[in-house]
Amino acid sequence: MLEGVETVLKICVVGLGYIGLPAACLFADAGERVVGIDASSERVALVNEGKQPFPEPGLEQILSRNVSAKRLRASTDYKECKDADAVLLCLPTPITDKKMDSSFLRAACASLAPRLRAGCLVVLESTVSPGTTRGFVRELLERGSGLKAGKDFFLAHCPERAIPGNTLREMRENERVVGGINAESAARAKKLYSLICKGEIAETNCTTSEFVKLAENIYRDVNIALANDFALAAERLGVSVFDVVRLANKHPRVHLHAPGAGVGGHCIPLDSWFLMEAYGDSRLLPLCRQINDSMPLHAARLLKQALGGGSLKGKKIVLLGVSFKPEIDDQRATPAEPLALALKKEGAAVVAVDPFVKKCVFAELAPLDAAAEGADAVAIVTAHSAFQKIKWSDVRKKMRGNVIVDGRGVLKKAPEGFVLRGVGRGDLN
Repeated sequence: MLEGVETVLKICVVGLGYIGLPAACLFADAGERVVGIDASSERVALVNEGKQPFPEPGLEQILSRNVSAKRLRASTDYKECKDADAVLLCLPTPITDKKMDSSFLRAACASLAPRLRAGCLVVLESTVSPGTTRGFVRELLERGSGLKAGKDFFLAHCPERAIPGNTLREMRENERVVGGINAESAARAKKLYSLICKGEIAETNCTTSEFVKLAENIYRDVNIALANDFALAAERLGVSVFDVVRLANKHPRVHLHAPGAGVGGHCIPLDSWFLMEAYGDSRLLPLCRQINDSMPLHAARLLKQALGGGSLKGKKIVLLGVSFKPEIDDQRATPAEPLALALKKEGAAVVAVDPFVKKCVFAELAPLDAAAEGADAVAIVTAHSAFQKIKWSDVRKKMRGNVIVDGRGVLKKAPEGFVLRGVGRGDLN
C-alpha cells in the first residue's frame, strides 16, 4: 500500500503522548485516516472531543480540525490495527535502575502482533537502547503474528526530532532518520514520513537509527556537563560562567551549552544509560551523568550557604519553576524535584511557582504573591520568561528573608534589597 502512496492510508498511532498525538494529527492533516490507540480512556475521550490532553502550541487547532473532518479518532482497542497500512509505536521508555523500562513497549507489541496484517509497516518512534527494534520488538511481532519481518511485514525505527513547545513545526521541517530491518522497510518508512516531513529523510539500518537518536542527546548531555564543570570552577575563581560561555562562543568553532541547576526531560538524562546498557564500557558517560545529576544538590548547598549555613528547619523556600525547561508544563525528570526533596530533607518548607504547571507531586503550588509571603529565600530553577518580568520590590515586601539563588543565569545583578547567589556566579558567591 505504500509503494506509490497514491491512496488514502489507514495509520494507527499507538501512544497519544507528547510525540504520538502530534504525529497522528499531522498524518490526518495530510489526508490520511488515522486512529490513535492509548491505554487511557480519559485521554481517548479528550482526543475524540477534539481537546488536547496536554499543552502544546497549535495542537488543539489541528486536532479539532481533523476530528471534525473525521480523519482522526482515538480508541483503546488494538483491533483497530487489523487493517492498518502503517502502525507507529510512540510508547514511553522510562528508566529504572539505570536501564530502559521496556514494559510499555513490550505490552504494545504483544497486543499489536495478533492484529498485524501482511504488508503492514510498523515504525518504532520511541527512544530505545540500540538493538531493540531488531531484538525483542521484531521477536514479539513475529511470534504473535506468524509473519516474517522484512518479508511479510515491514519494520523500521524513526526517532522523533522535536522539542516540547515547538513540536508540530519541528516534526514538519526537521530532517529525519529512518532505519529499517532491511532496505525495503527503510524505503517504505521514508515514503510514509515524506507525507508530513519537508526535511530530508535519510535511510539507514534500524540499529544505526537507534544509536543516532542517543548520540544526538548524549552530545548535549556531555556538553552541559562540561559547562556545569566550568560553572563550579567559575565559582572558585570568582568569575561568572555565563560571561565565560558567552565570550568563548564567539569563537567560530566553539558552542558551549548553558550550565545550570540540573538537566531534565525524558531524553537527555536517560539516553546515556540506554547506550551504556547496550555498550557498557564507557568511562566518559557515567562521569557526565554524575556531574549533571549533582547540580540540583549543588543549588541546595548554595541556598543553605546563603542562608547562613545552619539548619534549614523552619525556613520557607520558594522554587520558581518546576517544569524541566522554559515555557512548557512537562515535569519529566525535572531538576526541581531533587532540589525540593533535598531542601525538605533539611527541614525546609518548599512552595513552588510555575505559570505552566497545574499539578506538582513534590511541592505545593501557589501564585507568587502567596508563595513569597514569609519566605526566606527564592530559587530560580526554570527560566520561564515570566520570571524575567518579576517586580522584585513587591516580592521583597512579602518575604521574611532576602536571598535569591539563581540556577539559570536569569538575573544579571541582585535586585535592590536582595542578596543574590547563583550557579556558576563566582562574581557573586
